[in-house]
Amino acid sequence: MVRILVRGLSKVFAAGAALEGVSLTVEPGETVVVLGPSGAGKSTLLRCVAGLVPFEAGEVQVNSWVLRPGLEGLAAGRALRKQVGFVFQDFGLFPHKRAWENVALAPRLVRKLDAATARDQAFQLLAKVGLAGRAEAYPQQLSGGEKQRVAIARALAMAPAALLGDEITSSLDPELKWEVVETLLRLKAEGITLLLVTHEVGLARQVADRVVLLVDGRVVEEGPTAVLSAPKTVRAQQFLSRLLV
Repeated sequence: MVRILVRGLSKVFAAGAALEGVSLTVEPGETVVVLGPSGAGKSTLLRCVAGLVPFEAGEVQVNSWVLRPGLEGLAAGRALRKQVGFVFQDFGLFPHKRAWENVALAPRLVRKLDAATARDQAFQLLAKVGLAGRAEAYPQQLSGGEKQRVAIARALAMAPAALLGDEITSSLDPELKWEVVETLLRLKAEGITLLLVTHEVGLARQVADRVVLLVDGRVVEEGPTAVLSAPKTVRAQQFLSRLLV
């Protein structure tokens, strides 16, 4: 199990600051959902935590691995990415490979599993996300919800201690979203640490142990899901009232 700590994280792009002094904690086995409007810095935060994007100030700690600005952080990022899985909004599946082949590819290349072991693991993971009967299908033969569940299985194939998800239900219609939510709830029940970012209050209510409200690159409120019904800060009230109308 893994613990994620973010301390004073700041990220600046040419257009301005994306994150300003963001701090949060995800305890082992906890599901934390970072909620906020488009442009709040949610995806940038997740990519910084995964070591995919460098940052200017602060640090990210995943168990014993610490990311900081500079070369030291880049080296730690490579090691850290073996500890966390990342699920992207746009699935990122290889269209010319079947579902099981998409799941088996990284374990073969990175973990050096033999072909038979990687294939068996891929079938097991697809069954775990409810796709036992779709292992031989190509991405173009899958629904959006099925593609996202293949992407989750692919992330799990690297045996991560934590799973990071970037707006993984935002492009799906309501019924397909529920397929992904059910998968997340199964993973949550198994005790995997989950850090998810979204602008969807419904997803946060369904899966979160705790929510962090991020607006304009800053944390404006955090706490149990009850804060979604009774936010204390004015900025959080404004954001949630616009979403819940």
